Amino acid sequence: MAVHEAGAVDEVHPPDPQAPPPRRGRMALRAGLSLALVAAILAGLLRDAGLSDVGDALAAMTGIELAGLVVVAAWNLTTYWLVMACVLPGLGVWRAGLSTTTSTAISNTLPGGAAFGLATNSAMYASWGFAGPAIARALVVSGVWNTFVKLGMPVVALALLAFAGDANAGLVTAALDGVGMLVASVV
Repeated sequence: MAVHEAGAVDEVHPPDPQAPPPRRGRMALRAGLSLALVAAILAGLLRDAGLSDVGDALAAMTGIELAGLVVVAAWNLTTYWLVMACVLPGLGVWRAGLSTTTSTAISNTLPGGAAFGLATNSAMYASWGFAGPAIARALVVSGVWNTFVKLGMPVVALALLAFAGDANAGLVTAALDGVGMLVASVV
């Protein structure tokens, strides 16, 4: 909702579901360009990476560890789809997945990628018919809560470690730092 100077409130309206679907040729061209861009980025960034170390670490894992890694990675990616579908009414889970996966790939591969990822999200939402204020609100709300969760996780981790008997002074300090930053950001 947008609040105007006079106090009037505009409701959020999702894009028109009756809008004609994009042309297949144009979609195929965009997909091809996207794949080419990702390939170029990966080729440039991965040429200096020690991929043999990554391969060695993966080879040392058991089947259960690899399955756990896949499950945790999938959980990490898909949970944010639900967040975006909630903060931008009318987006839907599949479009949220597309935009989140795209911006995550950009954020994790480019220097200063977070800014490019945010701009990509904004452009994708605008291309789907969402208004600027709704996009801005969605990105701010999701970003703020994402930060709160990141700052609060050390507390949860410390509680689990303390329960297991593995807490030490360094971990307690990190958890307390997270709590301090969380409190400071709320106040």
